[in-house]
Amino acid sequence: MKLKFLFLLFYICFNKFSQAKDITLILSPDTILSEIGFSCLKVIDKRDFKDNIGVVSRGLGKNNTQIHLSDNFEAHLTETINKLIPENNTPSLLLVFHNLKVSENIGTMNQYGYCDIEIEFLKQIDTLLYSLGTISHSVYENSFHVETTHNQRVLQALQKCLMKFNNTDWKKKSGILIEDFEKEMIFDYKNVPPKGVYFSYTQMIRKSPLNSIDFKVVEAKQTKKLETYSIDFENKINTKLIQFISDGENIYIQTTNNQYLKSKYFGKYIYFYGRVPITTNSDPTIYLFVGLVGGLTGGIVFAAFDDGVSTNTSIKGAVLDTEKGTINFVTDRCLYEITKPYPEILKEYRYSNRKITDKEDVIIKLNSKY
Repeated sequence: MKLKFLFLLFYICFNKFSQAKDITLILSPDTILSEIGFSCLKVIDKRDFKDNIGVVSRGLGKNNTQIHLSDNFEAHLTETINKLIPENNTPSLLLVFHNLKVSENIGTMNQYGYCDIEIEFLKQIDTLLYSLGTISHSVYENSFHVETTHNQRVLQALQKCLMKFNNTDWKKKSGILIEDFEKEMIFDYKNVPPKGVYFSYTQMIRKSPLNSIDFKVVEAKQTKKLETYSIDFENKINTKLIQFISDGENIYIQTTNNQYLKSKYFGKYIYFYGRVPITTNSDPTIYLFVGLVGGLTGGIVFAAFDDGVSTNTSIKGAVLDTEKGTINFVTDRCLYEITKPYPEILKEYRYSNRKITDKEDVIIKLNSKY
């Protein structure tokens, strides 16, 4: 009888955690940053993922709980920022939000809350926009009430960004002219991105990692030919949010829950060696610029194919086309497509044994062309 009661209690708790409702935040600042010397004309939302501002992991069950602002992102943040700043401040700047990410991770022993904000400050002269700099700040909390204090962490990170920017010499800057505000930046494939955690590919393009979170790369599985890695964050951040990690020498891509492949060759085509999770479609293309690429969470790149995913032993790698922002599994079809500009490389591959070393040789030769 006692055992049945304990089982029932466990089931209720499990079900409660796994079916938690979405969280809605209302930002209501109760302080004024009197030292700030500008106002906010408006907020511009340039986040990669706009469906939510974060996700939650609670207990042992799988749940898809999202965190949202109470109303329109741009309107809510514009109103909130102007409540933090004295009235009639000049000049009025445009604040571009490249990132606002909230994370909650509640386990059996530890509870963690996290918020990261990245804002670019622009001034407008006539119809021209000038960038005065980009500021980011992260807030991390370990307490027993993190599920009720998301709004406090957002406000704290927001205030820090405003104050950090205000303490720069922005008033003396002419700024960098933004010729095309919608123009996509180009990935620097000559240099490995700075060390840190990246929620998205565009964050990696901007070289704007979350460098406030320490991590340790751990070898998860190893055979004679294949290696898989996991990343130890000491549970300080929800791994559902993460797409890439750089250790300053290599980058790692998340394939399944906190399982990563390491880049073996770096260049215009970044080659990740290891078994990749796929479905019956062996030649999917993953578009990293699509907001829903990671499914609900936006983090795990290969979660876009989470319906019946299995590890395919015949495919031992994925290649990231840094120009197109796409990922493909290293198959004959993939190699045929990327070698079209260089038919001599394709011809050599066709006459090879088409083993994994031959496929890797194609990537090496292609990267040497750029």
